[in-house]
Amino acid sequence: MSDNVSQRKKLPKRDQLTPDQMAQALHAKKSYWPFALSFAVLVCMIGVVTHPIVLGLGVALAIVAIIGWGLEYH
Repeated sequence: MSDNVSQRKKLPKRDQLTPDQMAQALHAKKSYWPFALSFAVLVCMIGVVTHPIVLGLGVALAIVAIIGWGLEYH
């Protein structure tokens, strides 16, 4: 167990980071999945008003967007 701890990469402390490294650590990565999910929800809402097939399409898009967002890594 102690071998694993000694093999871990030592991360610098907050006060040892350069301003560029601090900005990179604090900003989230850009992703299109939140936009895709909001579009899917919009299609679902339109489907509730218009036709069940459109609702089903919106649900399918929402499932794809949620899975895509959850599996995304940078």
